[in-house]
This record gives sequence, C-alpha cells and structure tokens, in this order.
Amino acid sequence: MMVFNKRFDDGVQQTHLLNPVILSCPVVVPPNIEEQRAIATALSDVDALIAAQGKLIAKKRAIKTAAMQQLLTGKQRLPGFSGEWELKRLGDLLSVRHGKNQHQIVVNDGKYPILATSGEIGRTNTFLYDKPSVLIGRKGTIDKPRYQESPFWTIDTLFYTEIANETSPKYIYFKFLTIDWSSYNEASGVPSLNASTIEAIEFQCPRFEEQTAIANILSDMDAEIAALGARRDKTQAIKQGMMQELLTGRIRLQQESRDRVHEQVQPYKQEQYEKAGHSWAFNEAVVISTLAAKFGSGEYPLGRVRYTKLAYLMHRHVENQPEGYLKKAAGPYNPEIRYKGPEAIAQKNGYIEAARSGKFSGFIASRNIDQALSYFEKWYGKEVLKWLEQFRYEKKESLELLTTVDMAIQELRANDRMTTVEAVKDVLRGHPEWQPKLKREIFADANIEQAMARSRALFDAVHPMAGHKQE
Repeated sequence: MMVFNKRFDDGVQQTHLLNPVILSCPVVVPPNIEEQRAIATALSDVDALIAAQGKLIAKKRAIKTAAMQQLLTGKQRLPGFSGEWELKRLGDLLSVRHGKNQHQIVVNDGKYPILATSGEIGRTNTFLYDKPSVLIGRKGTIDKPRYQESPFWTIDTLFYTEIANETSPKYIYFKFLTIDWSSYNEASGVPSLNASTIEAIEFQCPRFEEQTAIANILSDMDAEIAALGARRDKTQAIKQGMMQELLTGRIRLQQESRDRVHEQVQPYKQEQYEKAGHSWAFNEAVVISTLAAKFGSGEYPLGRVRYTKLAYLMHRHVENQPEGYLKKAAGPYNPEIRYKGPEAIAQKNGYIEAARSGKFSGFIASRNIDQALSYFEKWYGKEVLKWLEQFRYEKKESLELLTTVDMAIQELRANDRMTTVEAVKDVLRGHPEWQPKLKREIFADANIEQAMARSRALFDAVHPMAGHKQE
C-alpha cells in the first residue's frame, strides 16, 4: 500500500516509471514486521468495509429496480389500493417542451441552473419552467432521464416536460426510467427523440393517489441509497487520511486502535448469515457441496469454474444480488470461497473431496454429503435444485457468457443506465480482465443479445427473496 505522490519523468515526451527510479525512492518503514502487518491489516479492513458498503448499495439498487418493475406495472399493488389501471398516453399526462438557446441569458452566480444533457453548464436569473419536471436528452444522450424540482433553463438538446394536474411528477420520472428509449430512436446516426413520439407512448396508469404512493416508496429507496453512498464516500476519505498518517509514521497504530478498526469493519454478510444461525463460510460450504453432489461424478468431478458459475446463478435466483463476485477472466468469481473457508470447511466436514479423472479435476460428494444436502434443503428448498437442472449440460463457455452478461446488466441497472448490447460491451471494455472477452466469438453482439434475453427470462419475472427460505 505504498503511495507515491511525486511525479517521475525520464525526460522524454511520454512519462515513464522505470524500475531503477522505483528502487531508488526513499521510504519510511516501520521498525518491525509486526507493525507493518498491523498497518496493512488495518487498511485492508477499511478496504473490506468499503467493499461491503458497495455491495450493500448494489443490493439496495437491485431491490429498487425490482420494486420499480413490480410497482410501476401494477404486478404488485400497495396496501389500500384496488381497481383497474387505465391505458394512458404520456401525452395525456404531460407536454414535452424544447429547451432554448442560453447565450443571451447567462449570468454569473445566477439564481437558476442552465441544464444540458451533460449537467449544469451555467447560471441565469431567468427560468423556462418553475415547477417539478422530468428532463430527457433530445439528441445524443437519450437514455438518462432526470428529475428537476426547482426552476431551471434547458438548452435545445434537452427536453423538459410540463406535468398535468393530478399527475405525480416523481411517478413520471420513475416511469421514464423503465422505458427503453433506444427503441424510440428517430435517427440512424446520432440518437435522437421526437416530442410527439414521447407523448404517443402508451402504458397502464394508476390514479393520482396511487401514483403518489408509489413515487414516495421509490423516493425513500433513493434517499436510503444516497445516504449509503455518502457513508461509503466518508469511509473512503477516512481511508485516504489513514494512509497519509500510518504509512508515513506520523501516527503509530496501537493495539487498541487496531481492535477498534477491526470491530468497525466486520463484513455485513457475516451478520446476515449469523442471524440465520450459521456463518457465511459454512453457508457456502453447504452450497458448493450440494452442487458437487448434484453436478459432479467420479468420471466428471465438478471443477471450480463450473461450480462458481452455478453458485452465482443460484444466489442470483434466490437472493437477486450475488455478493462477493469479482470481474475475473473467466467471468464472475468469488475468491473467498476458495481461500477464506468454504472449500476447507466442506472438505474437513467430509461433505466433498478432491478428485481427478483423466484431464478433469474438481470435487465429488464424500461420506457426510447427506448432512450438507439436509442443510441446503432446509435453507433453500428442493425447488432451487430443480431450477438449476436447466444448466446441467451447459458448456462452461456458455455459462461464462450468461453470468458475465448478467453481472454487467446488474451494474448498468445499479447506475440507472439502459441495458443495451452496446452498454454491456462498455462494461466489458471498462475492466482489464473483461476487455479481452470482446475479441472472442462467444461474446459477439448476437450472443450478448441472446444472453441478455435469457437473463431477463431467468430473473426479471422472479420477485427477489430477501434471504433464505423461512424455516
């Protein structure tokens, strides 16, 4: 966790950092290995807390996405509401308006923002609209609606909406987030939307009171996610401060401080499973043991790559948001299963044993497997294994495609982005271990599109479960 805050330049046009330069850098080092380890452990614990906070935020976002799918379509009704929804056009509830040129109205330190698709680009003392409105890009960026509560000015590339009386602006905003705007693209070149096209979109719509109730529920979820994000940002700032103090020796880490840091960063997932009466590590030991028993054999032991994908799909099916999976070369992978207990627990308890058959290696069921199967059925139920049966004869490459694309979809949704083939490819491009996938035939556009459709069919219609099956 060494930090270099000096810029090193070898004098050529492109800056280089060379081995001799690195090796010649003076550093302050603690006098013994114990203190070095203590500092590294404290900073790693904070990293673990930041990662756990990130997972919780992603989970809350996934829950919100699922809630939007249920509440905004009428599949699930809030208590106290009944009656049929009406088929409406967006034009019945709002009017789409063009922004205007801003050059004549720009004022330094003006009262109101001048908005473009990229965000605020200036200030003015004049506004185009002074009531709550939903904004969406007219040209270029068309898939990121935003909600504006206070008076504003928009330029021509950004539509704004005048919302009718007895219509909830926040409900319209959340409804905009569920629309696949790319399917309404009016151009073959730069993406663009037409006002009349937007107003012609039809959907089933509840009455004003139910609109407001739905909007309040989803707004509360947004507020919770924002608060969690602020807490994570604060933790990241604390970590930066800790690095500056601990890695320079300005502050020495005493045992009491180490214990306090450790207490504050206990992973959230451990608490979740302890409430169910067992640890996360034991839970995953039971999962991989059950998978080995059902999908492995003496001739074809269940390998890590395959059981990782099956475990990901199982958690996605049951809990909606798999936790701990990282973007690795073979797709989603949770290294903690191998290195932080589950595999060792499964083998120590006699649930599984390592096996090899020709070129195949992995795990098969062992003498005490019935105990693991009993736990699995108690926690998850038999229907989960029946659901997994559909993947029994699927090739590893196909499982890699499905789980990778699904994980990308979850990331896009967590950031309120549209889930298109190009957006999924953007996620792949954005990570060094996933970028090479785009050169493989299995990740061709048609295959990605097929995997996206399969992901929606597998998971979008399923109401997410909060945890294990109730005992």
